[in-house]
Amino acid sequence: MPPQPGTIDYTWNEVNKLRQFKDQQGKITTCDYNNNDVRTTAYPGGTVQKADPDKSNRPKTIKTTSPQGTLVDLAYTYGYGANTATDGSKIPHSERQR
Repeated sequence: MPPQPGTIDYTWNEVNKLRQFKDQQGKITTCDYNNNDVRTTAYPGGTVQKADPDKSNRPKTIKTTSPQGTLVDLAYTYGYGANTATDGSKIPHSERQR
């Protein structure tokens, strides 16, 4: 289905983080944050994404589930310097459990 023309309404919380948005069809996506700044996003249809940031606010883990099960389960690592190959790598859940 092509994008629908119209307005998307965004709502921000008291610390200027996205709280929710309503699309052109009136469907609402919500974002909640815990004390550790882990963001949980609930999409229309029951899909939920949890993103856990590191101290630099980069994603450390992202897990997305739907009523049918896990869709995405990633862990990110970051490194600096000439002798590191980890900056921005993605480690699928199956490899993390090895």
